[in-house]
Amino acid sequence: MGHPGDSHRTGHLHGYGFLGQRSCRGNGRHNLPLVHGREIARTETHEGYRTEIHRPVFDGLLGERDKGFVQIKWMPESGKLSPLIEEEIDFNKDNSTDFFISLDTRTNEATLRPESSSVIALRDIINFGEGRVARVWLKNGDR
Repeated sequence: MGHPGDSHRTGHLHGYGFLGQRSCRGNGRHNLPLVHGREIARTETHEGYRTEIHRPVFDGLLGERDKGFVQIKWMPESGKLSPLIEEEIDFNKDNSTDFFISLDTRTNEATLRPESSSVIALRDIINFGEGRVARVWLKNGDR
């Protein structure tokens, strides 16, 4: 019997068997949206950093879920991020703010103010090198 880390090296999703293997093999890479977020929908450039807004993730093992998340990544152009990032996010590109987020990059404390009924709450803030990643819980509007 292998260790949990072995499943990553062999391309298996621990506990999901054949279906889990098939779900992450589509393009020959092992990109799991639930782990890495979906592809980048758009990038916005700001003074000293850029914001990458990913497509929302609602993937489940056998179909879409009622709840998912959107991933927002802030990356410095050089050096470190500014101590405070405040940004309005329109993740679905309907020209309306979906949420406002304020992030203290020194403490990783963030405040989320939903502006859309599909936004539930802040899921987490993750260090990504000198950048930061926020994941925001969403309701699936297509269900």
